[in-house]
Amino acid sequence: GTHLVNITYYNGTGETLPSITAPVTLTAAQLIHLAAITGIPAGVTFVNVYVDALFVGSMAVSSNATSARNFDAL
Repeated sequence: GTHLVNITYYNGTGETLPSITAPVTLTAAQLIHLAAITGIPAGVTFVNVYVDALFVGSMAVSSNATSARNFDAL
């Protein structure tokens, strides 16, 4: 099915508004793959990931970037 993915930035004192929604279409048992994110503003410690408006996990930020990661669509 099709799922809606958003991210937010978290800096220890709060969270940004969600990003523009990205639709992702999956077949049974597939994971959502988020590529590494670069150019993240200074002070951001995590990128929070939401699928269909539900929090599914965080990506740690190091040197203004994240590593790639897979998430379940729930």
